[in-house]
Amino acid sequence: WMAIGLSFVKPSLANEPSATDILLRDADSCNLRGVELALEHDADPNAKSRDGKTAAMYILECKTRIGLWEWPGAVRLEVTILSGLAQLLDAGADPGQRDSKNRSLLEYAFTARHFPAVQLLLEAGADFGSGDCSGKGAVKAFLTNYVHAFEYIRFPVQEEQKLYQRVVLQIIKRCESNQRQELLSQLLEGALRTAHFEAIPFLMELEARPPPRWQDDGPLLTLLQYSEDAAYVALESLLSSDFAHEIAQWKTVPALHQAALLGNTQALKLMIESGIPADIRAESHETALHVAALFGHT
Repeated sequence: WMAIGLSFVKPSLANEPSATDILLRDADSCNLRGVELALEHDADPNAKSRDGKTAAMYILECKTRIGLWEWPGAVRLEVTILSGLAQLLDAGADPGQRDSKNRSLLEYAFTARHFPAVQLLLEAGADFGSGDCSGKGAVKAFLTNYVHAFEYIRFPVQEEQKLYQRVVLQIIKRCESNQRQELLSQLLEGALRTAHFEAIPFLMELEARPPPRWQDDGPLLTLLQYSEDAAYVALESLLSSDFAHEIAQWKTVPALHQAALLGNTQALKLMIESGIPADIRAESHETALHVAALFGHT
């Protein structure tokens, strides 16, 4: 009743959301067209929301949240996200952005398994933080997610491998010697377990060493299960190092016996040519020839 006789007051334009507010809102809801329009109206690409994230971070999360990788729209979604990220960078977004929990854009890109976005960020000047070599931040996200990203990546194989090498080299530049070896061992094991054979010669050139737990079983068995050129090139690179001597010392199920069991004659040939004795015996006293004959591989 106190309002009787008061004139109507038009709402102030100050209450309307700013272009930056709209940018963050639309990025959070994966409305990438809205992001584009907000940038055209001078939205701040480095602004953070109340939960400490930037528009670029929200966009990189869209791939995980929408979850369209196994649907026909997957490729379109990836391209759209990449386009949105590129627009933000062109508008002045800092490739070194970090959220309120100190997570970097690179970490978001690796967690999203979006390697084209990783490449874009590296080209824009993004860097791995100092101290990350021990398996923190973007490096941890890379180790956790890079293999799965390769399953979906849409680069030609050569481009994929160039990007992988670039990432690894950037990381190990910041490593202490003990951290470097631990990281390379993790990468070597991951490459073998997931049949990323193109990475193995590169890692061996960096003097990667297989971890002790490989003895008697483990990642090498994955390699021996494949009969393709990339697998044999990978095996040759392993055998050209001191690793051949270590393989010869395995007792429970020697590598020769594993290859004989699988009928992989080319792998057998490569191992014997590297100096592994053909008559080496397992703990159960069979030679690889006995195993091959037992399983009908002659």
